[in-house]
Amino acid sequence: MEIEILCTKLIKPSSPTLSHNQCYKLSFFDQIAGREHLPVVLFYHYNNFNSPTIDERLEKSLSNVLTHVYPAAGRYDKDECSILCLDQGVPYTKAKVNSNIEENIVVKRFVVHEAALSRLKKQCIDESGGALNFQPSRVEIITAILWRALIRISAVRNGYFRPSLMDFPLNLRSKSSLPQVNNSMGNFRIDVPIKFMPGETKMELHHFIILIRNTLNKVIASCTNASPDEIVSTLVNIYNESFEAQEWGGNDEVDKVGCSSMCKFPLQDIDFGLGKPSLVYFGLKDKEIFWLYDTDRHTEVGVQLDLKESCMQLFECDNDIKALMFIRDTKL
Repeated sequence: MEIEILCTKLIKPSSPTLSHNQCYKLSFFDQIAGREHLPVVLFYHYNNFNSPTIDERLEKSLSNVLTHVYPAAGRYDKDECSILCLDQGVPYTKAKVNSNIEENIVVKRFVVHEAALSRLKKQCIDESGGALNFQPSRVEIITAILWRALIRISAVRNGYFRPSLMDFPLNLRSKSSLPQVNNSMGNFRIDVPIKFMPGETKMELHHFIILIRNTLNKVIASCTNASPDEIVSTLVNIYNESFEAQEWGGNDEVDKVGCSSMCKFPLQDIDFGLGKPSLVYFGLKDKEIFWLYDTDRHTEVGVQLDLKESCMQLFECDNDIKALMFIRDTKL
């Protein structure tokens, strides 16, 4: 496969940024956020669009969007604590790939039907013997199933159950009593470490759901009425005691799992002038990680799971996965 870069240019906002918005101060969360590029690939049906029309639509759409997220078209100040929003523009690259996607790529997705999820929720509550005294969300249920399946896979590969550390991003926008700005941009979240220790956490599904809920609630409680300094202190303690701790994040004998829920984000409604995408793909593949998102049918939850091939084969054979999810092979 050969990729040819046809052109690269800077796209600027369609209207100039107002003078009082030209210095965007970064929050503490933005300053410490890792500079990690997260590729998101949108696939569209060709529909006989000609190239000049596609270019024109994309460039115009991007230019209009940048007026609403103007810091994206700016540049870091020297101290890297703020962004100078002088409409410098964002890179736009056009490339050509000499490959026929329709013949060479089949995308595999795991999909959870709402009806199957409802049945599992009822079954899980009934079998918990009253221990599950709340209505778990669909994200909690699916996350618990996926995490438990990955722990089982690890046990098969290693011959014993290993500790597991799951990174669960928690959006603090609706969790804190601090003044909020509608539609604000930036990082106001905490990566919550959820820990599975063999022998301490039982393997029944409701135990995983309760572990997830209790861990998240503990972090939320510490942030709800906290001052900005107290929230920062909570974040620092979490990283020092979990992700950076030798017995957890720094331990090769502990499995690390990443997850993220994009449910309720209108990914399937993204329209840059070409209509809605036929498929959205997250291109980060650096560890065991899964993504949840709403499908275009709005009665299903899609799962993108990045695993080594040998682990994926075991995952597909897990009884819970076979009972709850089905694989949809989507030809682009």
